[in-house]
Amino acid sequence: MRDGVDTSRDTDFSPPDTRVTLAISSPAYPVTPGDTYRLVYVLPSGVETTGTFTVDAGYDLPLSHLGSVNARHLTLPELRTKVEATVRRNYPTAYPQLDLVSVGLFRVFVSGAVERAGWIDAWGLTHLSSVLEGRLAEQASRRAVARSNGDDSREVYDLVAAERLGNVDNDPLVRPGDRITVPYSDRRVTVAGEVRRPGRYDLLPEEGFDELMGLLAGGPTAHADLSNVEITSLGEEPGSQDEYRTFDSGRGHPPELRDQDSIYVPSVRENNPVVYVSIRFGTEVSTLRHRLRDGDTLLTVMQAVLLRPGRQAANVSEVTVSPDSLSLARIQRQGSTFKRVNIEALVFGGDHSLDMPLQPGDTVVVP
Repeated sequence: MRDGVDTSRDTDFSPPDTRVTLAISSPAYPVTPGDTYRLVYVLPSGVETTGTFTVDAGYDLPLSHLGSVNARHLTLPELRTKVEATVRRNYPTAYPQLDLVSVGLFRVFVSGAVERAGWIDAWGLTHLSSVLEGRLAEQASRRAVARSNGDDSREVYDLVAAERLGNVDNDPLVRPGDRITVPYSDRRVTVAGEVRRPGRYDLLPEEGFDELMGLLAGGPTAHADLSNVEITSLGEEPGSQDEYRTFDSGRGHPPELRDQDSIYVPSVRENNPVVYVSIRFGTEVSTLRHRLRDGDTLLTVMQAVLLRPGRQAANVSEVTVSPDSLSLARIQRQGSTFKRVNIEALVFGGDHSLDMPLQPGDTVVVP
């Protein structure tokens, strides 16, 4: 930290001469306060004269007795053309040449969902994504990063669109005095299975399953089974069980996605069977679908349904369903009761002698 500026991690700063080379080779380099230029031209007497000038905070480049040139909103090639034309108006045979000697530095302020708010050093070719690299908080969203700059203007950029779709307009160059605000994530979902880019993604308010699959996850693979997409949602109340849903993405409207939802797109080559858990809550019955995986038994299935990480078993039992209901559970197989089992004793009482394998299509009914 220096003079209130976070300099612990400089922003894509190369050595000074490298920055000059990058600026000269970039047709889009914006003239920046602090830039220093060398102007060489020939006087009518035949004497070559050289001057070194620096762009001031108002974007004016003073040229001694030749006056000054305002460089606001100009690129380096545009400034060169303007300055050399100014010299020729005074000395038609001057053969002027303007060269960049060093680039200017400036500061931008970063706040919001960052590890630490503060001023960050930048230069003319620093992109918005570079300013934020390594500084975001865990729950930060890169989907709607706001930038303002003293003139009451406010622009919002989607850095994920810049990264995934190559939309460079969403990763602009920062400007002197920019104030950048990073939002926190409102809806973060996880997608796995047969998609091209599995991962965790933040959704904008207007986005849903189609945008998640097409824009963010890169679309389904050739082996995706889109008729059996699985969605797991956390229980809305503390202690309530997770909700498992499946839907056919080719038919009807996809369900609304909630924060912390997990989406799994199975493969058409998978033969993983499923079992069901039917639990009554007052007058309502909720039927959950569970995909059987290697090693699953009645115990692991019911733990996945009834227990949530970080919660005590007793609390879950008391809040979700009563111990009496759990003790009266039964397993339905092929439409009839196969066996009665005390889920309370198995899951919460530790009586593993009650555990058993399940068959595809079994339904555990908790009355």
